[in-house]
Amino acid sequence: MTKRIEKFSDWDKIYNKMFQKRALERFNYDVANGIGAFDRREKEKLEELHQFFVKIEKESDSNAGRSVIYI
Repeated sequence: MTKRIEKFSDWDKIYNKMFQKRALERFNYDVANGIGAFDRREKEKLEELHQFFVKIEKESDSNAGRSVIYI
């Protein structure tokens, strides 16, 4: 008989490490750039990403009426 070994992940431990890493990054960035700087940077990144998807959606809508040309 072979011995079966089950592998599993401790998700609470993984999420805790991720949270601690992010908290340390936020603290260090805020110390260097002023309180709230990390949140402002995150908000700017999210806004840029949002605008990218808005642009993609507009391009998709404008191309929807065009016929497809196969080469």
